[in-house]
Amino acid sequence: MNKHFLFFITFCWLYASCTFTSKESNNSTNPLNVPEAIQNSEMNHFSKIDCLYSPDSLYSFTLYKIKDSVLFNRLYDKFKTHEPAPFYVTDIDSIRTLVKGEIELEKNEYETILVHSFKALNGKEKVFLPYTEEGLLLAYYPEYNFLLMEGGHSSDEGYDLTTGESIYEAGNPATQMLSPQRLYRISGIYGGQECSTYIIQRANQGERLHKMGNIFSETSNVCNIHRYFWENDHVFYFSEKVYEVGYEEGKEKYYKLIIKKRE
Repeated sequence: MNKHFLFFITFCWLYASCTFTSKESNNSTNPLNVPEAIQNSEMNHFSKIDCLYSPDSLYSFTLYKIKDSVLFNRLYDKFKTHEPAPFYVTDIDSIRTLVKGEIELEKNEYETILVHSFKALNGKEKVFLPYTEEGLLLAYYPEYNFLLMEGGHSSDEGYDLTTGESIYEAGNPATQMLSPQRLYRISGIYGGQECSTYIIQRANQGERLHKMGNIFSETSNVCNIHRYFWENDHVFYFSEKVYEVGYEEGKEKYYKLIIKKRE
């Protein structure tokens, strides 16, 4: 088969995943069975600004901008729930007792815990350079077997001690935003330069989380999530505070993200 034809078919398939929804997808974005006329009226408040795909192309992440605050705040009051933070420990003795994997720790004269090296359960090893900004330990999250650390410019660093993956693959439990049935987790990773990177992960049979990719591209211009809530496992709303010309200080922008699996 002609390779140009194959490329065309693949492009059309990916495009369709961001422009068409199946019957199942429509139900997931309208869990309250709102009458179609009302639902279509409310869609006038949204404008699509971005669409990304997971690396395997099985999922699409479509981002809409909400044109006013009234709809967002009404839904926020309806769906916002209290999400308890995951359990973590910060003292060196508890970390040594609970950690799964091999780790070499030290508390210096400033009461700061430094990680010299670790060996993950899968055998992956990492050694941190001494006398640098590497290896500053903030907390250990037993549920995820995860070391949260701080890098240069107060950036987020960390490692999964089961797989040896960095925070950019394993996610950040300190900023996690779990969907209602814990099917997806969105988490932010601060890189030390104003804005955070946001990744999405999916649960694998209720066990480990696997990265699906970034949910925002540079063109979407999303910097930091402020308020958020899940309408259901596939629809995520959030706001961000805006500090730029043309916006009053502290004002918010509002967004809706739809996560869809390609049938």
